[in-house]
Amino acid sequence: MDAKIRLPLMPVDLLPELALVPSGDFTMGSDDADEDERPAHRVHLDDFLIAVHPVMQIEYERFVHDTGHRAPAHRCADQGRATAS
Repeated sequence: MDAKIRLPLMPVDLLPELALVPSGDFTMGSDDADEDERPAHRVHLDDFLIAVHPVMQIEYERFVHDTGHRAPAHRCADQGRATAS
């Protein structure tokens, strides 16, 4: 691991099974894709943890409620603008 990963402070029953994705470089975008995906370029990501199984909406809502964690803004698919959850 390049950086120390800290697990969130929460009850164990709210923490999903996690897998470590090691740091590395990858090519993001494409030279022949839509304008917002160009140009292809190298990106480095540090180690991160990801849930092994998809997190269902109801599970995420429980996490937000039980921990007081602030839900992020999300995009409205039909309007293309960010809104608060």
